Amino acid sequence: MKAKPDWPEEFYRNSFYNPASAEAIKAAPAEAAFLIEKLKLKKGASLLDLCCGPGRHALIFAKRGLNVTGYDFSAEYLAEAKAKAEKKKLAVRFEQGDMRHIPYKNAFDAAVNLFNSFGYFLNQEEDFAVLQGLFSALKPGGMLAIDIVNGTYMRNYAGPYSRTDLGSSLLIEEREFSKEGMTCAWTFMHKKTGKSRSAVFFNRLYSRKTLAELLEKAGFRILSFFGDFSGARLTDKKDRIIAIARKPARPEKGKK
Repeated sequence: MKAKPDWPEEFYRNSFYNPASAEAIKAAPAEAAFLIEKLKLKKGASLLDLCCGPGRHALIFAKRGLNVTGYDFSAEYLAEAKAKAEKKKLAVRFEQGDMRHIPYKNAFDAAVNLFNSFGYFLNQEEDFAVLQGLFSALKPGGMLAIDIVNGTYMRNYAGPYSRTDLGSSLLIEEREFSKEGMTCAWTFMHKKTGKSRSAVFFNRLYSRKTLAELLEKAGFRILSFFGDFSGARLTDKKDRIIAIARKPARPEKGKK
């Protein structure tokens, strides 16, 4: 099982997978509220939602009075997000682009990267380029939240195979673990017709330690870690890592 370098282009299409499921949409308001509190955001603050997808968090942030820019490579997801924003009469700027080449400089009070949208590149230097771009995009003192799968949990508890009942279909997941991360094959199978569609993706598995090291290398100061959006303490038995970090208000000594 091997993921292609350009696997996200096939995976993140509405014809295969859309992250705005009913369950995900239901959870989004509480997740957004948690982030607004932890990032200390006030009305009028500028926020970058990196890999915003169909906009389920971006629209809530905008409704709460933030000046939101949603950035994503998927034209399909962005079209859906724009349509929802127009319907709700919310002023959100949506931009299409590659997360490895974030074009903004000292533009945002905060940035978020949610729902495991980090760690997808076969070369870790590309992950680092994402963090460098986020660092540049933030104003001095700007805040960052990253929400990813807990690599330690996945290695210890996920196993090589799982099935999830999605109602009209089944999601079958096959996993292969390596030193770098996890290669997964997802197959959606319709229960009545038996028709299926599959795709393979790669997810670099970060632990609290390795994520902190990469964030600090990019210039961030780590403020806190959580194991879920209720604010629970991060442990190896939590399946998520939520990292809160800050861009220093002044350049670090010895750094430009």
